[in-house]
Amino acid sequence: MDPAQQARGMTGDERRRSMALGGEAFNRGNFYAAHELWERVWLDLAGAERRWVQGLIQVAVALHKRSRPEVCRALLRKGLARLADVPDQVLGLAAGALARDATALLGAPDLERRLQIAIE
Repeated sequence: MDPAQQARGMTGDERRRSMALGGEAFNRGNFYAAHELWERVWLDLAGAERRWVQGLIQVAVALHKRSRPEVCRALLRKGLARLADVPDQVLGLAAGALARDATALLGAPDLERRLQIAIE
């Protein structure tokens, strides 16, 4: 089944669980898996929550592509633009803190700083 079909009709608990699993993958440095888990939720959302989750996805993909600094920085900028008005919490994740950390990473001379996302 494709991710779009899996996502439709997710309950709030299912969304929060998928976001938490994505957060755990993110914290292990498995940014691709985080992106996949969060994308399932993104497909089921609308409005600001959808934009914020898309921003988280773009940050994860950026970190997945750290070996290509220009690509990484471009994706960080895109993700941060979507997270510009993010609240502290989005579906159980400390998205505001991650956005601040990603902003600091974007301004760093290298991309080696490790980012974590708190799971509430």
